Amino acid sequence: MTTHPSASETPYTRHRAARLLYQNRYNNIKRTCGKRKMSKHDRETLEERREAELKGIIPEVINPIVRKSSAVDPERTSQMAGDEDFINGECMDLKLFLLHNPDNDNMATFTQKIEGYIESYHSWAIAYLQTSSGSPNTETIHAYRRKIAVLHEFLDLHRQGHDAFALASAWGKTVYSGRSVKKTVFKTLYGF
Repeated sequence: MTTHPSASETPYTRHRAARLLYQNRYNNIKRTCGKRKMSKHDRETLEERREAELKGIIPEVINPIVRKSSAVDPERTSQMAGDEDFINGECMDLKLFLLHNPDNDNMATFTQKIEGYIESYHSWAIAYLQTSSGSPNTETIHAYRRKIAVLHEFLDLHRQGHDAFALASAWGKTVYSGRSVKKTVFKTLYGF
């Protein structure tokens, strides 16, 4: 008389933990690398970077205000790109000035200045929304949204340390590099 193995002893359940671990690792590397149609070289580069992040070789950059899609924001104009370049340059100049000035508490002063810029742009955007008769110009609102997002990500990435801003910029994971703003996160943070 032959006995059948119990359900807990089948090959499927015996190696379940190892299989799930492999599947999770595979999904974290292969399924988070962006769009469906991309060159083999670009996909391999993204997979290598993601694997290095998972192994801890390079730090993982977290930038919640930018969309995951690597596509360029279709609503971004050349004027917006110029404004973002100017804002980014001003922030970098401020950071360099504070690094070379040992009298200040660098991060606190830096945070205070950037938050002041964010508050200014936010108040201008809200004032524009309130004073515009009828429907406001969507391009103007989008420009304010992008300026605030650039400042927000600059501050947020510098708070993460470990050169997160440099890594995110090099990989194109920033609003400044042309990606779209994640509007759900932005609306939660800034209300428009």
